[in-house]
Amino acid sequence: MKKMFLVYLLILLFSSAIMYAQGNKNNYNSLSGKITGFLFDEQSQNPIEYGNVAVFSLIDSSLITGGISNKTGYFEIDNIKPGKYFCKASFMGYETYSIKDIMVTPKSIDVDLGKISLKTKSINLKEVEVKAEKEMYSYNIEKKVINVDKMLTSVGGSALDVLQNIPSVNVDADGTVSLRGNTNLTILIDGKPNGMAALSPEDALAQLPASSIESIELVTNPSARYDPEGTGGIINIILKKNAETGFNGMISLNAGTRDKYNGSLNLNYKVNGFNFFGTFDGRSGWNTDVNSSHRISNIDNSINYLDQNQYNSSLRQGSSLNTGVDIFLNNFNTITLSYQYRSHGGNSSGNLFSNQYDDNLFSYSNSIRNAISTREMRSSGYNLGYKKTFDEKYRELTLDISYSDDKMDNTSLFNQSSSVWGGYLNKINKTISNNENKEWEIAGNYVHPINQDSKFEAGFESQLENPIMHFDYFNNPSDNIWIEDLAKKNYFDYKLQTHAVYATYINKIYDLSFQLGLRAERAFTDSKSEITGVSYKNDYFSLYPSLHLSYELNKEQELQFSYSRRVDRPSHRTLNPYVDYTDSLNISYGNPYLKPQYINSVELSYGLYIGKSSMTASVFGKQTDDVISSVSILGSDGVTRTTYENIAKSLSYGMEFILMQPLSSWWRMNANLSVYKYKFENKGSDISTYNNYSWTAKLNNNVTMWWDVQLQFIINYSSPSVSVRSGWGGGSVSSQSKMDAIYFADLALKKDFLNGNLSVLFRISDIFNTRNFNSTITGTNFITTSARSMDSRSLYLGVSYRLNMGKVKEREKENMNEMDDF
Repeated sequence: MKKMFLVYLLILLFSSAIMYAQGNKNNYNSLSGKITGFLFDEQSQNPIEYGNVAVFSLIDSSLITGGISNKTGYFEIDNIKPGKYFCKASFMGYETYSIKDIMVTPKSIDVDLGKISLKTKSINLKEVEVKAEKEMYSYNIEKKVINVDKMLTSVGGSALDVLQNIPSVNVDADGTVSLRGNTNLTILIDGKPNGMAALSPEDALAQLPASSIESIELVTNPSARYDPEGTGGIINIILKKNAETGFNGMISLNAGTRDKYNGSLNLNYKVNGFNFFGTFDGRSGWNTDVNSSHRISNIDNSINYLDQNQYNSSLRQGSSLNTGVDIFLNNFNTITLSYQYRSHGGNSSGNLFSNQYDDNLFSYSNSIRNAISTREMRSSGYNLGYKKTFDEKYRELTLDISYSDDKMDNTSLFNQSSSVWGGYLNKINKTISNNENKEWEIAGNYVHPINQDSKFEAGFESQLENPIMHFDYFNNPSDNIWIEDLAKKNYFDYKLQTHAVYATYINKIYDLSFQLGLRAERAFTDSKSEITGVSYKNDYFSLYPSLHLSYELNKEQELQFSYSRRVDRPSHRTLNPYVDYTDSLNISYGNPYLKPQYINSVELSYGLYIGKSSMTASVFGKQTDDVISSVSILGSDGVTRTTYENIAKSLSYGMEFILMQPLSSWWRMNANLSVYKYKFENKGSDISTYNNYSWTAKLNNNVTMWWDVQLQFIINYSSPSVSVRSGWGGGSVSSQSKMDAIYFADLALKKDFLNGNLSVLFRISDIFNTRNFNSTITGTNFITTSARSMDSRSLYLGVSYRLNMGKVKEREKENMNEMDDF
C-alpha cells in the first residue's frame, strides 16, 4: 500500500504539473512584448545605424527574431512571447556584443536593454586564434570540480584511471577508491546511484569509460541536501552532455597492449523543442594479477610457516547504453525521459599454490588450487524527471523518479589437490551465485530565491532498496555427480527503506556567505537468512545538520569553513552471515547485527587566487563513533577467520595543499599534497590505541610542445600507511596492516587535426612499472607479508572524431547554480 500510494502521488504530481504547464502555455500565447535599446560606438559615442540585433531562445539557442537600429541607434523588436532569451548585437567592423539573462514575463512584458556600446575590431596583420579554456580545477562553497577533458593520461581508460590522477583520491590494487585516506564513500553518476547497487563500486567504475566523463565533483562535507551515506564524502561523476543544436556527436576508438580495446559513440540531436541524446560504449581487455605471501605463526608455542603464490588471468568485457529525450514544453517546463543499460562480465582463471611447514622447515602440507569462473552483470535504469522554472530568476521545482534493476550471475569451479603428511586428497567444488537488486528513488526539490543574495531550498527523498543474494555450494566426490552442500548454502534477503526531508538556507551579509542545512531521516531495515529462517531488524531515526561559511578577505583571498554529520550504513555484503570458503586458509563472513557508524566532519580552507595562479590550503578533521572494523583471529587449525564489528572509535585529521601555477605560456603545473593522521581506539576489554601518519602527493604537468602537440606527465606517490584490524573471538586480538609506499608515473601526447575535429592520442600508464602493492599484517600470534603486482604498465593509441552535421550554434548557458558558489 505504501508503494502504491507513492506511485499514485507521483502520477498526480506529474499530471498536475503538465496540466499547469499547458495552462501557462495557453496564457503565454495570448501575450507578447517587445525588446528595445540603443546601439552606440564605444569610442565616439555616435549612434550606429543599421546595426543588427538578434534574439535567441535560452532553452535551445534557436533564433527567434531580430531587428535593425535606425539612424539614432534605436531598435525595437515586437511580438516577443514570455520566456527566457539572450541577444546578440553586431555591425560590420565591430565586435559582437552578447546580452544574457533577458526575461520577458507577464509582469514585465517590455524589456529595455538601454544603451549598448560596441567595440571596434582591432586589425591584425597575422590572424591569431584565442581559445577560452576551462581550468582543470574549480571550487565553490561546497565542492571541488575537476574537468576530466584536461586529463590526457586518462583517455582510453576507465573511471578508475581518472580517479587515481585527481587530488585527494587514491585507488588501490582492487580498485577500491579512497578520499583523503577514507574508503567509505558515496559514488554517484550524475547525482544518482543508479546502476551501482548490484555491482561493487570498483566493478562499476572499471566499466565506465573515461571518454564519457565530463567532470568529477569532490564533496568532502556535503550539505543536508545530499544523501548522508558515506563517511568520507561524495564523489559525483558527471557524464558528458551536448548543448549544441542540430545533429552532432563524437566517436572514439582506443587500443592498448595485451589486447585492451574500447570505443564509444556519443550522438545528440536538438530541434523544435526536443533534445534526443544517446551514448554507447564498449570495452574488452585482459588483466593479470600475481600475488605472493609469507606467514609466520606461533600456535601452541609451535612455529609454523605458510607460503602462498597466486597467479590470475581474466578477460573483462562490458558495454553500456544511455539514451533519452528532453521535451521542452515551453521556456519554463521540461520533461526528461532516459534509459540506461550496462552489461559487464568476463572469464577468469588462476592457480593458488600453498605450502605449510614447521620450524624445522619440514613441509607437512602443500596444495594446488585451480579456479575458473565466469561472471555476468546486467543493470537497467529508468528515469523520469520534470523541471519547472519561473519568471523569477533561480526559482525552480524539480521532481524525479528512478527505478533500477541490477543482476549478477557468477559460476566458479575449484579443483584443489592437497598433500598432508604424505597423504593425498583431491577436492572439486562448484559455486553458483545469483544476486539481484531492485531500487526505487523518488525525490523532489524546490528552490525559492528571497533576494539577490539569499535563497531557501527544501525537498524530500525516498529510497527503497532490495538486494537478494543466492549462493549454492556443490561438492563432487565422484565424476559427473554434484552434491549440494546444504551447510554452505546461503540465501540472504535485505530490504532498506530511507525517507528524508531537508531544508537549506543560503544568504550573504557583506563579504560573508553562509549555508545552513538540516536533514531528518527515518530508516527501516529488514534482513532474513532464508536457510535458517532467522530475521534481523534495525529501524532508526537520525538528524544530519550542515554548515558552510565563506568569507572574502578581498578579490584574491577567501576563507571557507564547513561542518556536516554523516552516516555509514552497513552494506548487505557486510551484514550477510554467509561464510566465504574461496581460500580455505583465510575465510570471511558478515555480521547481521552491525549498527550504522556516524561521523562528524569539519574543514577549514584558505584560497589565494592571483591571475591564473591559485593556491588552496585546507585543514580537516573527522570523528567516527561505533566504527565498523574488520576483525580477525588465527585459530589453532591455522585458518584465519575475518568478520566485522562495531568495536571502535576513530579520529582522523590532516592538511591538504593544491597549487595551480602556469610556469610559462606553454607549461602549466598542478600540484597536490595531502597529509593525514589516523587515531584508532579499540573499545574492547583491552583498549588499544593506534596512530598512523601518511601522506600522498601528485604532480601534473601540462605542456604545449611544437606543432601544438599537448603533453601531460603525472607523478603519483603514496607514503607507507597503516590500516587497523581489530581482534575478534575468544580474546582481544589486535593487528595492524601496513601498506608499503606506492609510486608511479603516467605520460600522454595529443595532437589535433582538421580544426580540432580529429584528435590522436598516445599514452603510457605506469611508465616505470612501479605500481606494486606490498603489505605486512602483524597480529598477536602471526605476521604476514604480501606482495602484489598487476597489469599496470600499458601503452594505448586512441583516435576521436567530432561529428557536426547540422546547423550548430554556440549556446549561451545560464548558470542556474550561481548561488551555490556563495
